[in-house]
Amino acid sequence: MNIPIIVGSSFSLNDKKTINLFLGTGISGDIKISDNSFKAPDRMSFGTLPFVVNFQISGGFDYSMSNKVPIVLQYEYIVGLSNAYKEQLYYGAPNEPIFTGYYKYLTNSLSMGIKCKL
Repeated sequence: MNIPIIVGSSFSLNDKKTINLFLGTGISGDIKISDNSFKAPDRMSFGTLPFVVNFQISGGFDYSMSNKVPIVLQYEYIVGLSNAYKEQLYYGAPNEPIFTGYYKYLTNSLSMGIKCKL
């Protein structure tokens, strides 16, 4: 589950206000609800951490042919500020040291949809 805190702004690009540009930035927190991670044979353990903090930037356009259904094109970039998952790898024999690695998320997304008011 993702809980975002976003601050943004929207600007009209034409007089009829049918084309708008929007920009936003903020932080978000990912809370693990369940972990269905696959553990490969070379790993001692693999799993997501229970809470992750991210920084995100987004921007895009919305175009409205009528006032009822604007079409939205949005790009979003998310980078993890805290570790997202942990894995432990075998180095060979069971008594050899085990490598533990922590990793962060880096996500790019491009989405298209419609905007509706709640």
